[in-house]
Amino acid sequence: MELVSVLMPCRNAAPWIGQALDSALQQTWPRLEVIVVDDGSTDGTDRIASKFASARCRIVRQEPRGASVARNHAFELAQGDLIQYLDADDLLGPDKIARQVAAMRSRGRLALSWSSAVYLLAGTADGKSRYEPARLAEASGADFLAHLWGGESAPGLMLVHQWLATRELIARAGPWNESLSVDDDGEFFARVILAAEQRVPVPDACCYYRKFHHRRNLSVSGPRDSAIRAACLKAGHLLARTANEHARRAAARLVTQEMIDAYPNPAYRLGSEFLHAHGLSLAREVAAPPWFQRAAPVIGWKATRRLQDIARAWRARSPATS
Repeated sequence: MELVSVLMPCRNAAPWIGQALDSALQQTWPRLEVIVVDDGSTDGTDRIASKFASARCRIVRQEPRGASVARNHAFELAQGDLIQYLDADDLLGPDKIARQVAAMRSRGRLALSWSSAVYLLAGTADGKSRYEPARLAEASGADFLAHLWGGESAPGLMLVHQWLATRELIARAGPWNESLSVDDDGEFFARVILAAEQRVPVPDACCYYRKFHHRRNLSVSGPRDSAIRAACLKAGHLLARTANEHARRAAARLVTQEMIDAYPNPAYRLGSEFLHAHGLSLAREVAAPPWFQRAAPVIGWKATRRLQDIARAWRARSPATS
């Protein structure tokens, strides 16, 4: 019976870590270890986590160095055949791991599976995440990513704890990028998806994602710079595998979105440089209000982005009206 390692980084997660650990330790899959790496918490997270310490749950501490460092540390300590990442403010459904393990049997040493996800808003369920199991399962790793990033109807992202991967696959993909503080998970799992030989959707397995609080607690610095660099790395991983038109459109959309979100922060230039280096143009299909889509071709995306900031500031200063 396979040993599953649940790897949890945490920093200042006192309100949630108890529930997260309960959801891991109460899994119906019996052969399981949990490794918690506390990234220098100052709110008592370590005291709460220590109450769960046992032969099945190991708690270690490190100086605050970030989530990616904590996850790499946890992986070094893990003994499992299969790896489950879990953030300290999210939850696993009780049979999530058991269902995915069953689906992954006989799928090989480089197999990857994913579950459905329920987003929680103020403690209530807000529906399942969007994905297309059949299409994504049958796709190559490059087509998987191109679909994920490639248009308004695409899911756009998947969550850290949706995945269950073989240990060998994680080792093949390489460690988490410790220079990233934002979208380190997106960059990491882009490499995992490309390295996987089998991709297995398990829609009847489920995990839960809290959306109702500020999540950036793990030693974050320079988030906009990190977001742009992560987007460029992700797009680069995809284009290194294939340069077909679908992949090029997906890469351009991914980088363009981050450029627009970043501007006027100078970090946006990293995206411009990436697009130029790969012969890509700014994408038109980005997540933005209809007025933005109409104005940008006329006055330029930079001017439109500045107008968007002015409108937001005006709304923030305006008194509430009934």
